[in-house]
Amino acid sequence: ASSTNVMGPYEPCPYNPILTHRFMQKSVMLRKLGHADLVQTPKGDWWMVFLGVRYTTNEKPFMGRETYLVPANWEGIYPVGNPGYGIVQFTYPLPPGVEFYDRKNVFIDEFDSPVLDRSWTFLRSENDFAKVNKGMLEINLKKAGLRSLSSPSFIGRRIESASFEVIVELLLKQLQMNENAGITLFANNRNHVRIDFDGLSLKLIEVWDGELVMIKDSPVESENVKIKIRSIDEVFSIFYFNGREWVLFAENLRMLSLNKYRYTGAFIGLYGSSNGRKPKGKLLVNRFEYRNR
Repeated sequence: ASSTNVMGPYEPCPYNPILTHRFMQKSVMLRKLGHADLVQTPKGDWWMVFLGVRYTTNEKPFMGRETYLVPANWEGIYPVGNPGYGIVQFTYPLPPGVEFYDRKNVFIDEFDSPVLDRSWTFLRSENDFAKVNKGMLEINLKKAGLRSLSSPSFIGRRIESASFEVIVELLLKQLQMNENAGITLFANNRNHVRIDFDGLSLKLIEVWDGELVMIKDSPVESENVKIKIRSIDEVFSIFYFNGREWVLFAENLRMLSLNKYRYTGAFIGLYGSSNGRKPKGKLLVNRFEYRNR
């Protein structure tokens, strides 16, 4: 809307909304555009910074809204996004004077630095339970579990692609009776997936609208566990390493609980809980590898 006076009255732009894909939702991969801000480069070029959701072959994405850029100009008194095209494209040449940040598609943490990488994220509080000790990530368990609205022992990274692979090496020897720990694909406290260890078995659990569903339960003989999670267009397969080769644990998993809350997107992370009792055990993580495919 425009006005000659900041206090109004305002007249709406005749071609509102100026940034939208709502009229072509299923014919484009980038949808749910909105909340744009106008910015200007040092050379005077105009861009819009906005939010959008990437879709793949799956019509229920779990990555949530992400940040995008689109070139803009001014035609008369109103801005126009991506002039000459009418829709937002996936790539654009950068304008002169703007530095390109090459985000790596591979993240590997072997915990050889005493300070945790800044990309690790925690739930509802600063980190008071995880630290690097002797080349391993040491996670002290808390009473709260992932379904709690308090601050459980969770450390994670945002999932960045519909197709990715994660390999995690865990040491379970310090878990105590009635304690559990493992890997989670996490949307929120009421919707997530757990690859869970309790010292006796490996469990695949999906929490859907707060209800726990056991998908698979198998004995685990080793205190050292290596797990691989692979997503191809948001269809999951899970493997474990038996000391000689990767063994398929579960496949063709849709994990629809991960897109129940579609704004902030899902995380891949590590967690542990003493399930309401005084925590005594720890989860040790030797290596974490995330790779966009």
